[in-house]
Amino acid sequence: MKRFILGLIIVLGIAVPVYGKIHFDQKVEQTVSEARGETEEEPSGEAPDEEAASEEAPEQAELSDLLEDADSAFAEKMAATIAEGEPLTMVVAGSGSVTAEDGESYAELLRDGLQETYNTDLIEVEVVDFEDQDSLEVLDNDSAEEIAELSPDILLYDPLVLNDNGEVSIEDTVYSLRDTVQTVMNENPDVVPYIQPPQPIFEAEYYLDQINGLNEEMEESEELIYINHWESWPDTTDEDIEEYVDELDVTPAGHELWAEHLLAFFTGEDEVEEDEDE
Repeated sequence: MKRFILGLIIVLGIAVPVYGKIHFDQKVEQTVSEARGETEEEPSGEAPDEEAASEEAPEQAELSDLLEDADSAFAEKMAATIAEGEPLTMVVAGSGSVTAEDGESYAELLRDGLQETYNTDLIEVEVVDFEDQDSLEVLDNDSAEEIAELSPDILLYDPLVLNDNGEVSIEDTVYSLRDTVQTVMNENPDVVPYIQPPQPIFEAEYYLDQINGLNEEMEESEELIYINHWESWPDTTDEDIEEYVDELDVTPAGHELWAEHLLAFFTGEDEVEEDEDE
């Protein structure tokens, strides 16, 4: 009996350490396996960010491709805003033609066209309507401050040549134009100003002389970009123009024609079409 007990003690003395060693090794192996599993899972945890980055890249590349033919100053503004996920604010200012009684104005149509072309709703268009004010009244009323407060990235300004017709000289119109632009630039140093004439009218006489004076002034200007959309309208001596301008008011067809010219200018689509025609 004593021998049996002694033998049992010896067996247990050997078995217990061996079992402990086996159990310890198993725990170590389990711990190492878990650690390896976590290490292998870490890259998959970063995958969503990498996928998001890869999804953003084509959008930026697409925008860059779309801007290839665009007006250079406009393209730079788009790259500084839209490409960075920030809105681009364009302020369209001028006489009553910036709005429309029936349908959408050329400003609204331009906004829609730009948003569609560049596949973004971050392009915002604000309108400042000076209504019947002439250039001198805009100066006296400090109306340019209304534009400046909107913090435009782009200013598309229609100097009030038609409102000034027969009342204000083209020299004073241009002076008011430059003062307005300078006021806006003083508060928004990075704004890009574009100038465009008001709408043409049928059988224009003195008004045509004023527009020609504006064209000459803008051609000599180095700091202002001029968009002469009259190139797209029928001649002022052509009765067909009455489809687009009813006396002094721009018709829905006129707003559409006006917007198409502006859209082609900003996007460069007109240049592409000319190249293809050649």
